[in-house]
Amino acid sequence: MITLPHRLILIGSLFFVSLTPGNAMSLIPPLPPGSELKALLQDVERLNAALEQNPDLLSDTRLKDLELTGLVLKNVTLSNLHWRNVKLTRADWSNVTIEGATWIGVKMKESELDNVAFNRVYFNLDEAVYWGSTDFVKSRLHNVHFVESELIEVNIDKLRPSRLFF
Repeated sequence: MITLPHRLILIGSLFFVSLTPGNAMSLIPPLPPGSELKALLQDVERLNAALEQNPDLLSDTRLKDLELTGLVLKNVTLSNLHWRNVKLTRADWSNVTIEGATWIGVKMKESELDNVAFNRVYFNLDEAVYWGSTDFVKSRLHNVHFVESELIEVNIDKLRPSRLFF
């Protein structure tokens, strides 16, 4: 039987873990993509159509070693993303919030981000991959906010006119 002080310690410990940068805000670990999502990830046009119907389709996902060209996200909050070595080229994101995520070696190139917030996102490099840093290159980042996020080895280079908030 758990007594009252033990319950408080347990609740306090869970609260502390949930606020630690790099940990997802959910106690449910992200899952690798299921067979249906795997098929959609191979065809970005179908993925974009599916995202129009179900905008949070990519929430609670663990993606690794993937290239997506032309990913469109609009008016959505995605949470609990654990992405490693994902390359996003010509992505178009508008009014998007990424919460409680870990991005390791994610690269955005030639992308448009408009009103995007990264809230409690841990950005880092993948030391197992040559040039494994997280990059925002040749992109336009307009009204992009990094809130309570940790940026380690992040390259922001050759941006078109942009507006960033840290």
